[in-house]
Amino acid sequence: MNLFGHDPQFYFGYAVYDAHGSCGPRIQKNLQLVYIYEGDAIIDVNGDEHRLGAGEATLLVPGRQEHFLFSKKGRTRHGWCEVRDAQLEKTVRT
Repeated sequence: MNLFGHDPQFYFGYAVYDAHGSCGPRIQKNLQLVYIYEGDAIIDVNGDEHRLGAGEATLLVPGRQEHFLFSKKGRTRHGWCEVRDAQLEKTVRT
């Protein structure tokens, strides 16, 4: 099974949020691995909270609503790797 399609496009990003930072809500468009370097985050995905600390990661799949809330104590540094147009089977997306 090839999850990445015929011509995968991988993109990497990095962001720093000050204390009480947030991102979203948004609808995830790509398959995305999010990882925390420093600080922490609560990621609400379709109403389910996922907590991540430094050194932890999570996989986000397309079509879900997400809202990120970053550390209240200090800055959070996080990065991501995403693949656009991933060919995911229905069981992976749900």
